[in-house]
Amino acid sequence: MIYKTKLLFIGALLLFSSICIGQSSNNYTTLDGLSHNTVYQIEQDDYGLIWLATESGLSIFDGNNFNLVQPIYRDSLPSHFITSIEIKSPKEVWVGTTKGLRVIDQVHEKIINALPELENKTISHIKKLNDNLTLIGVNNFGIYLIDNQYSIIEHWYLGSSSISLSSNQIEKIGIDKTTGLVWVTNKETGIDLINMTNHYITTFPIGNGVNQVPSKKVYCITQDKENNIWVGTSKGIAKYDAKSKTLFSVHKRAFFNTTILSIHSDSKGDIWIGTELNGLWKISAKTNNQLTRVALHHEITNQSIRSIYEDIQHNIWVGTQRRGVYLLKDQYHTFKLIKKDILSSNIIWGITLDKKNNIWAGTDGQGITKYNLDNKTTKKYIHDGNESSLSDNNIISALTTKKGELWFGTYSGGLNKYDTITDKFIHYTIDNGLLKNDVRALAEDNDSTLWVGTNRGGLHFINEKENKAISIDATRTMDIRSITSKDNLVWFGTYGDGGIFTYDKQSNKLLKVKLPFDIEITFDLFFDNNAPILWIGSFDKGLLAYHYKEKRLEEFKIHPSLSTNIIHAIQQDKNGVLWLTTNHGIVAFNYIKNTITKHGIDEGIQQHDFMDGSRAIGKDGTIYFGGAGGLNYFHPKNIKISVLPPQILLTKLEVYNKTIRANDKSKILLKNISDTKSITLDSEEAQFSIAFQGIDYRNHDALQYRYFMKGLDSDWNLVGKNNSANYSNINPGAYQFNVSTKSIGGKWSKPATLEIKVLPPIWATWWAKLLYFCIIILGAWYWKDFTGKRAEIRSKLKLQEEQTNLHKENKEVYEDIINELNTPINQLLMPLENMIHNNTNTSPALRKQLQLLYLNASKMHNIVRFILSNKDRDEQHFKLEVYQYNLSTFLLNFRESFLLQAAQLGVKIDIQLPENDITAWFDIEKIETILHFLFLTVFQNATTSDQLLIVIDVTENNQINYANINLYLIDGEMREKKIDLEMRKTALIGIPMSEWFLKKHKGSLLLPSSTSNRICITIPIDKETYTTDEIKLDAEENGQFYFNNELIADNTSTDKLDKTAHTITLLDDNKDTVAFFSSILSEYNIVAFDNSVELFQYLGKNDTDIILIDNTLNSGSGIDIIKRLKKDAKLAIIPSILIASHLTEKNKVNGLKAGADLCISKPFHISILKTHIQNLINSRQYFKNIYRNEILTETKEVVPVNEDEILIAKITDLIENNMSNPDFKVQSIQDEIGISQSSLYKKIKQQTGMSSSEFLRNFRIKFAAKLLAKSNLPVAEVMMKVGFSDAKYFRTSFKKKYELSPSQYRKEHQKESD
Repeated sequence: MIYKTKLLFIGALLLFSSICIGQSSNNYTTLDGLSHNTVYQIEQDDYGLIWLATESGLSIFDGNNFNLVQPIYRDSLPSHFITSIEIKSPKEVWVGTTKGLRVIDQVHEKIINALPELENKTISHIKKLNDNLTLIGVNNFGIYLIDNQYSIIEHWYLGSSSISLSSNQIEKIGIDKTTGLVWVTNKETGIDLINMTNHYITTFPIGNGVNQVPSKKVYCITQDKENNIWVGTSKGIAKYDAKSKTLFSVHKRAFFNTTILSIHSDSKGDIWIGTELNGLWKISAKTNNQLTRVALHHEITNQSIRSIYEDIQHNIWVGTQRRGVYLLKDQYHTFKLIKKDILSSNIIWGITLDKKNNIWAGTDGQGITKYNLDNKTTKKYIHDGNESSLSDNNIISALTTKKGELWFGTYSGGLNKYDTITDKFIHYTIDNGLLKNDVRALAEDNDSTLWVGTNRGGLHFINEKENKAISIDATRTMDIRSITSKDNLVWFGTYGDGGIFTYDKQSNKLLKVKLPFDIEITFDLFFDNNAPILWIGSFDKGLLAYHYKEKRLEEFKIHPSLSTNIIHAIQQDKNGVLWLTTNHGIVAFNYIKNTITKHGIDEGIQQHDFMDGSRAIGKDGTIYFGGAGGLNYFHPKNIKISVLPPQILLTKLEVYNKTIRANDKSKILLKNISDTKSITLDSEEAQFSIAFQGIDYRNHDALQYRYFMKGLDSDWNLVGKNNSANYSNINPGAYQFNVSTKSIGGKWSKPATLEIKVLPPIWATWWAKLLYFCIIILGAWYWKDFTGKRAEIRSKLKLQEEQTNLHKENKEVYEDIINELNTPINQLLMPLENMIHNNTNTSPALRKQLQLLYLNASKMHNIVRFILSNKDRDEQHFKLEVYQYNLSTFLLNFRESFLLQAAQLGVKIDIQLPENDITAWFDIEKIETILHFLFLTVFQNATTSDQLLIVIDVTENNQINYANINLYLIDGEMREKKIDLEMRKTALIGIPMSEWFLKKHKGSLLLPSSTSNRICITIPIDKETYTTDEIKLDAEENGQFYFNNELIADNTSTDKLDKTAHTITLLDDNKDTVAFFSSILSEYNIVAFDNSVELFQYLGKNDTDIILIDNTLNSGSGIDIIKRLKKDAKLAIIPSILIASHLTEKNKVNGLKAGADLCISKPFHISILKTHIQNLINSRQYFKNIYRNEILTETKEVVPVNEDEILIAKITDLIENNMSNPDFKVQSIQDEIGISQSSLYKKIKQQTGMSSSEFLRNFRIKFAAKLLAKSNLPVAEVMMKVGFSDAKYFRTSFKKKYELSPSQYRKEHQKESD
């Protein structure tokens, strides 16, 4: 049955349809930017833009780009599945989706949720009823009648009281333009016809008779030019005749079982039909409703057509199911174009027509195609190697003689004559008398003689009786491009041979036509049918008219399109009008009226170059031109003179590369740029660009643009296809931007304009200029007074400059004095300290005198340090060095330094400490400086019998613990005395400095006031208060404690090495300092230098253990010397110490960055310096013996060289002896050795680079690895033997060390041993 149905359908198509119509079409898909390849509806707005409703969004197309403004609206739509579009105006574009409806205001670029009542409902169709009312079809809910305020006036549905529909499954709504009747189609009952006047509804019955709908499923509706209504159903097409008022099926046999998804009536009255899986069809109004298939794609005919639309240019848009949208754009062109799909090639050159009106189109490379316009049949002739086939596939010239013979000139195969009887070709080549086989021109004279022009072979004529070509000797080297004849003369034009010549057949004379100038290339010659004129088409001179009787040449300079164009071919119609192919389309020239009409690609003319001399005319007057884009043909009587140019649209405004939208933050645009008449820009916005787009869907690729900024440009800017204009740094003023477009060969469109006002900057406004004027007047008013006082001002300025220079010099001298004073103080303090701590000095009296000297020298040092510390506050690289200290011990030690001075004044110093020690983190140098200043200030206010009371307490604020150091001055009667800070002149410096130091600690300073007599220093004591860069080691880990107020190194361990075997190299240009160092470091070999040259010479030949470098040298900086040392591979490993009189944070950081191992500030404790020196020497010796952590845990062959190494050896012995004891921890080591946790940490860290716990774990893991590699003990037993009780922790630690599990490690190492 199915097979029979298919046969019937095919038979019906053969009976009722002609062959497929080939359409010039473009196919746009998602690859081109379309949001989805299924298109449900197509509309065009007032701007000319095409809107497409797809399954995945709303696409807007301008001919160049899709989604021109979609990003503004896409995410605001309730669903990406767009079902319907109705464009009521630019301000109202109604968009229906599967989840509701929105109204887009294009002018203001915003989207409105007009009907929240329809949210989450599927909108099936939207139709404008009139200017005030809109009908909205909602699937399953019927129809809503909406007014302009977006209010629901009525709701029609099945069973409603107003209008009861036969079904709620709405598909489409149609409005009869003449009667106003509403046609509603659905998928359940067919069609409802509604009379809005009386609310009367008629439902057509389902059936195949008159006034019956073929199917209950009706998908589409349209109204034609005769006001007839056409509907598409699941079983074909039905038509409602407006005159007879009857409904009946159309083309039943063609569509008897075909689903019609879309239907559209165009402006010519043709009906376009979109089917499901059967492609596109057309019912032609001119051919008595003949049904014809329209081929969208030559390989695909079973497409489903969802939507059809005709735009204002009469292009047909076809939306498909999953194949995108097709644009059919040649159905109304007056110039028709036949292309490669019919003629085998787009390059058509030699053309002619036979007596049966068949077109013989010679191609460039594909032979000849014979084409019949009436029945659309083709036949192809090519060179296939057969002697009777074409001699060459490149056909350059063609001619039909008066007898009807067909002749074809080829590029390399000579001349071919077609035999109509045998359907074969006869060849004329070099063998038959042609001098060249490149035949460029053919012509027949009055005697029916055939003349042949060749490329560099000259002119020939054909002697058919002898079957040979006869050469004209005088032309044998010429390149002849065109031939014509008049009377006894043969006229021909040449390429590069001087112009035009005549050949007299009777006298055999060759003459050159005398012209005012030579013509480089003559493409075509044509004798006028009505006047004694030879029309000349040339390459370099355009169109020329040679009046051969008057021997006068006429040019047409008043018509640039004639004089400057390349004229490829000339053909005269029956009315005497010349039709010329040029490099810019086709030009019609009426010589009598002296008028021209240009025709471009917007009328269907190919956009490629026309071929030289490629022309023909049919008996009915149809003209044919060949070119590189196919074969154009037309009848002059059908050509419309006026062709509307494309519309131009402003599409985007950018300011500084930022797109400006309506009502955005810039406030430049209140409407979209297309609807904006004027804009105002601030001076800083005067760099902008304007994008524009010509709306021409037929010939979009051929659009050209020009723009002109009135007030700035002197003429139009011709920019070709570039569709944007950029401007920068435009001066303030008023401008008018104009832009227009055209297709190649067409007219320029009316310009789109935009008024632009660029505001001046503030300094150039009128009121600013008024202000300038006032300032000038005021300046003139005061000028006289100013000139009178100028001398006085200059004198003051000179005095001020002298004072500034004097102050600068004084400051430099002051700094030099301080630094000079600091050096002898340092040299005094260091030996005094050494003598005080020397145990051989047993005399108490001498020790007391030395302590007094040390005390006064310390005071001088503290004063200098105070001054320099205040100067350091301006250093950019100031940074705290925070350690952990016992605050109580620190204050007790600090008090000791002032006891002698207090005793001399008769003042007592007491400290009240809390029960528990306070451990605090702070920069001890900065806190000492603050306390020193405050103690001296208190002593300045104290008298005999007064008491300085120091009270310490701890408070909490915002979960931060603070230590408060309170200073009270108590008189003899135990009353608080007020401390007057101004008694000391240094308070002007000391108070700000103290506050600044405490601010860096995130603390504070409380000074005496009217309510309190105490001084309170508050500092945070928690480690978390400071940054990571500020925090150093605690005092115990750093090996330091405090004696009096000075830092003393923990030097309890003695070095057993022979110190005299070690050499210290010293670089210092101060002889006293060199002598001092030689004295205090006498146990070492001291080699001193006062310049870097000798130092490096010595180091190049000798070894040394350590280098001491003074930072302040006459020849340069000590930091630079260290940098130079570290660049030398040999010298870089020698430890270096940088010593400075006053070591700032910046200098310390720079010294360490340069590579110094230690930076020490003068004055320093000799014991500390010695300790540092010995530690560096020991470390160097340590590295020389390669005693690192890996060796410590694997071998005992290396002999310890100092007490630290001896300690490590003891620790390793302890671990080995307690290897299997899981309770043997770091605490156990501390208890056995008798050392604090911090000291143990420090010793192990220095020697191995590991923490205490890491060292213990690493030792056990290594021992486990040996057992695994060298024994067959189970992994669990190995774990127990090395002191691990947790199997998971053992596996994790082992894998972290060796990147293998214990089992994998055993396998790998047992393989290696095997």
